[in-house]
Amino acid sequence: MNTSSHREVELHHLEKRDGLLLEANTQIPFTGIVIAYHNESKRNLHFKKSYKDGKQEGPYEAYYENGQLELKGYIKDKVLNGIFETYFENGQLHYRETYVDGLKMGPSEDYYSNGQLRIKANYINGYKEDGTYKEFFDNGKLESKKTFKNGIENGLWEVFYENGQLSFKVFLKNGTENGLLQQYHQDGTFATERIYKDGVIRDGTYEEFHKNGKLESKKTIKDGYLNGPFEYYYENGQLSEKGTFKQGVKDGTYELYHDNGQLKLKTTFKNGEPYGLFEVYNDNGQLKEKATIKNSEQDITD
Repeated sequence: MNTSSHREVELHHLEKRDGLLLEANTQIPFTGIVIAYHNESKRNLHFKKSYKDGKQEGPYEAYYENGQLELKGYIKDKVLNGIFETYFENGQLHYRETYVDGLKMGPSEDYYSNGQLRIKANYINGYKEDGTYKEFFDNGKLESKKTFKNGIENGLWEVFYENGQLSFKVFLKNGTENGLLQQYHQDGTFATERIYKDGVIRDGTYEEFHKNGKLESKKTIKDGYLNGPFEYYYENGQLSEKGTFKQGVKDGTYELYHDNGQLKLKTTFKNGEPYGLFEVYNDNGQLKEKATIKNSEQDITD
C-alpha cells in the first residue's frame, strides 16, 4: 500500500522550483498533502493541498483563523473540477458550484450568512446562466425569477416585494423587455403598466396610480423619451404639478400646486432649467415671491 500520497508535510519543508514542488534538498517531486498554519503556534490550520509528482492535484481545503472551514474543492490538471464550496466565518455555507475542466457547469447556489438561500442558478459553457434563475430575500421569500438560455435572458421576469407581493412582471427577449410590463404596489394594488419593444417603451400616454386607486401621474412617451404634457396628482386627487417634457427634460410652462388645489409655483422651463418669470404662492392663493430668472440668476421683486 502506497502511503506517500497521504503524507502531510508543512509547506516550509518543501521547495518550489521550475513550477514543481520538490522534497527539500532533492530533485524529487513531492507527492502528498501540503499543510500550512496561520501562525507559529500551529494551533490553527491555514490550508491543506494535495500534490502528485510536484503538481497540485486532488482535494484542497482552506480555513479561517477561528478554525472554521473557508473553502474546499478539487484540482485536476491545474483547474477546478467537481464541487467547489466556500463558507462564511460563522460556518454557514456561502457558495456551492460545480466545475468541469475549470468551467462552471451545472447547479450553483449562493447563501446568506444566516443560512438562507440567496441565488439558485444553473450554468453551462463556463459562466453562462441557463435555465431558471432565482434570487431570494434573507427571510427566504422569493425576490425575483427569470429564465436564461445560453447566458441570455429569455422568458417571463418577475420581481417581488419582501412581503411576497408581486412588484412587476415583463417578458424578456434576447435580454431586453418586450411586451407588457405590469407594476404593483407593495400591498398588491395596481400601480402602472407600460409596453416595451426591444427594451424601449412604446410611444403613448402612460398612467400611474396611488395605492388608493387614484391617478398619480400621466405622462407621454415618444421615441423612448418623455415628450409632451405631464401631470402629477396627490393621493387626495388634487393636481400636484403639470408641465411639458421635451426629449426627457422640462420645457415650457410649469405649474406646481398645494394639496388644497391652490397654485404654489409658476414658471417657464427652457432646456430643463427655469427661465423668465418665477412666481411663488402661499396655500391661500396670495403671491409670496416674484422673480425674473435669466442665466441662472434671479432678480426678486416683492
